[in-house]
Order: sequence, then structure tokens, then C-alpha cells
Amino acid sequence: MAGKSEARALRIVDEPVEKPPPTGDVSLTRMAIANWNAGQRRCRARGRHNWGPYAVYEHRQFYDVVEQCSHCRNRRHAPFAKTGRKLDRWTADYRGDYLLPKGAARVVDDLHDDLMLEDILSRRIVEVPNEEDDE
Repeated sequence: MAGKSEARALRIVDEPVEKPPPTGDVSLTRMAIANWNAGQRRCRARGRHNWGPYAVYEHRQFYDVVEQCSHCRNRRHAPFAKTGRKLDRWTADYRGDYLLPKGAARVVDDLHDDLMLEDILSRRIVEVPNEEDDE
């Protein structure tokens, strides 16, 4: 009986499923990206922030800990008990121009590749000679 229920849980897919095309206006996204600074583009390309200490506000019963991203300058905060235990999840406070406008396409596929390439090319590039040149 257990083998029968396990067999029903399996699903075999013969062909890969295509992703649906991105929705939203790509031109709105490109206009938003054009207004981002280098740090904002870096965070969007990497898909994460570089959170670090910013401030702590002491209340009677808890601390409100605020962190800031060193790249895009967005902040997040969370309440912590006086014992150090986090009481609730982090809440991000994004700058007004960081979020995409309503109706814009998500930063995926080619848009993400463009951001990633821009971030890569913004760094110091060290050219590595070909091994053939050494001979």
C-alpha cells in the first residue's frame, strides 16, 4: 500500500517546460535602471545587499537595530529584545528610486545580464596573458 501512494507522488516530465515570457514594460525598467547609481545597480545585479551596522535606537523594552547597505545605501531594521534575541523579521526601507515603477518588467534574463556586465566592467580588470605568449 505504501508503494502505491509513493508512485502517485512521482511526476515524470518528458520535455522541458518553457518559462513564460516576462511581463511588464521593459522600457520602464530600463529608464529606472538608468537612474540608479553604481551601488544600486551592483545590489540588483548580485541579488543581495551588503548590510552593515548603521544605528541602534533604544526603547524601553527593545532595541531597534538599523543596518545600511554599503553599496546602495538602502536600510533595514528589526526589533531585538534586551537579551539580544531578534523579535521580528528584518524590514527593508528602500530609497524612492530603488524600487521599480508599477508596470515595469522584472530585472531578469537580458536585463539582469546587462546589470551584471556593467558591474563586472566597473571593477579593475587585470589582463591575463595567454600561455602561448610566454613561449
